[in-house]
Amino acid sequence: MAYLSVEITPPLPGLPYADLSPAAFLKSSPVKRKIKQRLGCTMTDEDQRLLKYDLPPTDEDGTIVDFSNRQKTLLGPQREKLQVVLPPAFLGGMRRDLGALKQQVARQELENSTLRRQLDNSTNEQYILFRANIVVDLVKVVLAGKPKMSKKWQIGDHEGNEGHDTTRLLRAADSITQADLARVNLPAKYLPMIKKLREWWDGRNSAAHESEGPLARLLYSNPEYYEQFGSFYDPLYQVCYGKTLEEAANEPLEIDKGMGF
Repeated sequence: MAYLSVEITPPLPGLPYADLSPAAFLKSSPVKRKIKQRLGCTMTDEDQRLLKYDLPPTDEDGTIVDFSNRQKTLLGPQREKLQVVLPPAFLGGMRRDLGALKQQVARQELENSTLRRQLDNSTNEQYILFRANIVVDLVKVVLAGKPKMSKKWQIGDHEGNEGHDTTRLLRAADSITQADLARVNLPAKYLPMIKKLREWWDGRNSAAHESEGPLARLLYSNPEYYEQFGSFYDPLYQVCYGKTLEEAANEPLEIDKGMGF
């Protein structure tokens, strides 16, 4: 029959608990502490009363030291520790506790998975919004260097307003060429994202137009996003905002404390 045992170091002669009988030693606090240390759980006094040794003591074993020495004589000097056998009832309780713990861990993993999915969805939504915003800013910068084109599409300041009608802005983006990007020192790889502005516009929150700080913080605080997109957006930040992606991400937020919160 299979059983579970725990190795217990017997006390040395002259030390506390050394004069206890083998039976009394099983009920002592050092044994209880050792079992808790090895198994990570505390046994009840009832369970502890059911502990036994794999090699039963005899009447000659007056103390736990005597019992330990007799084991060494019978089994050799390699038997330095006592083998304490745990009662079946205690093992059954451990299995129940372990089963309940597994269920708790499974529930926690499910909750964590749901939370991670929600955070990922939120991050993706932010990225879709900010990506479209920076393309809008890029289109304005490119058109600012071409007054005729800017006038044709009526993009730019107009009677104190930004004045970028959505339709005109998207048409202006469609007209931008690789040569236009070269004038602002950007390579051709940024042209496809301008051409996708019309496609991305539907996913853009029309109520939120500021992307400089939020996009930088989003990319810089997310290692996976930064590794994938950081080197791509850094030149855009230098062209559109006159600063690096890192500088924009680390700028302190301005909070209006006039209302006291």
